[in-house]
Parts: sequence; C-alpha cells; structure tokens
Amino acid sequence: MHITILSIISCYDGFRLNQINPEAYISIIQENLAALQNLQINLSGITASNSTIMIQGFPSNDLSLNLFRDLLRKAFQNTTLEKSIDSRYTLFTAHISVCRFRKHINNTEKLISLLEKYRKTDFGKFEVKEIELVHNDWYQKKEKTQLLHQFMVPN
Repeated sequence: MHITILSIISCYDGFRLNQINPEAYISIIQENLAALQNLQINLSGITASNSTIMIQGFPSNDLSLNLFRDLLRKAFQNTTLEKSIDSRYTLFTAHISVCRFRKHINNTEKLISLLEKYRKTDFGKFEVKEIELVHNDWYQKKEKTQLLHQFMVPN
C-alpha cells in the first residue's frame, strides 16, 4: 500500500524506462525534499469512487505535502524532461487505494453497508520518513514495480 505524492509520468502503453534518465528526476526530487519535514499522515475513514475503495489520509501539516507537490510541479515544468503531471487529475489528497473494482458491482447495497461500517474508522497514523521513486504499472503490481530511488526525508 502506498500514498502517491505525484505521478510524474502517468502509466501508458509503450512507455519504457530506458526512454528517460532517472537521475534527472531523482535530482529534482532531492532538491525539493525538505518541504516534507515533520509530515504525518492520519488515516481515518473510508471512501469510494466508481472504481476504487480508499482509506482517507489527512496530512498533519497539509501545507508541507501540497507545498512539496507544487514545488515538484514547478520544477518539472521548467525542464524538458518527459512528464504528464496532473494529466488525469490534479492530486491534492492523501489516500491509500485498498481495492480497485475489476468489474461492475452487483450488490451495491452490501458494498455501501460495508463502506458505512468503516466510514469513520481510525486506521492509525505514520510519519513520512522516506519516499520512493518507482516505475510501475497502473495497479502498482509488485512484480511490475521497480524501485528507482529511495529518498530519506530530512528531520
């Protein structure tokens, strides 16, 4: 499970890692990492979209997560590196996708009942101590996810 900070290059057919220089991306992220200092994510409640069930994440310091995202958006915008930031949607929440629907839900009443049961559940919290730059598929399948770099968030 993960929380996506920013999709720099959204998944698309035909993209291959050898088309880019990961070191250039790593450098930009590293230059802006200090914005994440002292960030905690509180996991509280469950929600859903038409394709996903998510645990809601609430940053203890919303400014630092969105500041980091905005810094990265601006930094990448000022480069010629391949990117598709915010092409699908603008990321501004912190959530963990725990289920993606592969087909139409037949018993929506049962699903809604289950969601309501966990709507206000406290799932705990964690401090962001590290982040990862990964190459992955749409579903973040373990066998298709490649770690490119692990960043330690400065204290």
